[in-house]
Amino acid sequence: FEHLIAEICLARGETDQAIAHFRRGAASATPNRWSSLHAADLLLQKGSFTTALQVLEGARSLWQDVEPWRALRRRALAAQVSAT
Repeated sequence: FEHLIAEICLARGETDQAIAHFRRGAASATPNRWSSLHAADLLLQKGSFTTALQVLEGARSLWQDVEPWRALRRRALAAQVSAT
């Protein structure tokens, strides 16, 4: 449910609200693992590299280190290094 609300917020250009809903969706009792990737990607776009990495680490067990998760994590690490 949170993932759907996040998608609606995103379509309306409400990025901060979308991030909040994606994060809630990822932390729910029945998490949507894509919510964590969408939240982390939006956080990266905003330059919140540390928070994006925290979201990704929280989703590691859901993704079991498969490629979509690894690719975004590599991007987040590279962005964090470039920013310093």
